[in-house]
Amino acid sequence: MHIGTMVWRIGDRLEVGEQLAWIREAGFTGVGFHASAGVPGHWSGIDPAACGSATRTRLRHELQGFAYRELHAPFAIELRAATLGPAMTALVPVMELAADLAVDVVTIHADFGTAQAPHAAQGASPRPPASGPMAQPNVSPSAAPAGAPRPTREPDTATASQDAAWRAAMQELDAWAGRMGTRAVLETIDGFEQVQGWGLARVGVNLDVGHMFLPSGRPRLAAAGGLGLLIRSLGTSLFHLHLHDVKDETDHIELGTGTIPFADLAAALQDTGYGHGATLEMNPDRVTPDGIRRSAAYLEGILARAASGGATPAAPGPPPVTPVGGS
Repeated sequence: MHIGTMVWRIGDRLEVGEQLAWIREAGFTGVGFHASAGVPGHWSGIDPAACGSATRTRLRHELQGFAYRELHAPFAIELRAATLGPAMTALVPVMELAADLAVDVVTIHADFGTAQAPHAAQGASPRPPASGPMAQPNVSPSAAPAGAPRPTREPDTATASQDAAWRAAMQELDAWAGRMGTRAVLETIDGFEQVQGWGLARVGVNLDVGHMFLPSGRPRLAAAGGLGLLIRSLGTSLFHLHLHDVKDETDHIELGTGTIPFADLAAALQDTGYGHGATLEMNPDRVTPDGIRRSAAYLEGILARAASGGATPAAPGPPPVTPVGGS
């Protein structure tokens, strides 16, 4: 399994090229980045609208050598039954950028309406907060506020119509991804059976493990029987992973410092023969560059022990790590 980390801000590094250099020097074999300009002074991505042909050529060259490249669609684009058409239209420049940069996976948020979206839970951060390093203007959450009741299930005829709309849209996305030479991965906390039922070669699941341990994801995780059984149930529909730890309701923290049972994750990945990528998503206000390296080392140790049937490694301790390019 290839381990990468997300470009947004690493320590005081904001410029995308500087972050890519740090990621490569730190030994990561994969990389993720957002199809968004970010927020000046807080975090950076790659805005398709501001990325001309010369810049795309340069970025494609800079991304060469990574085993996988992940492009994260803007937070404002979320696949939902009621807005599939506009969302698919909004994805056009994202998918074109993915093709130009030879991206392997495009992550897209999806809400199947069967669980509270993770960004509605206090402390969750798949969407950037209103302030701080991940702040992003003019993005309105589409989910209901925390604690708001979910709508009751619609009549079967409406449900069948929605299922048909989802299937048609995802078949279009699958064909589109094939033409672009990439795969589309839906980041969601529910609807996994629906994704599996489509049986599409280029549309699958990106499981954000941390989100499953927030209040919004815990009911679905419990229904699956825990993390290991959820991974096993996803099987070949699991195309990608986002990894960060969670403590109470604080997410995107250093691996091994929270409550997620990563040994269960590693054992399940070993059992299913998972061979795709995993992108670390570390909040730059909560995790230093050394903490990112420790997270990767911790994950590598757990995966190695799962492969050999050994014991789980201890959580990373506070001893300093010699910086690569500073912290």
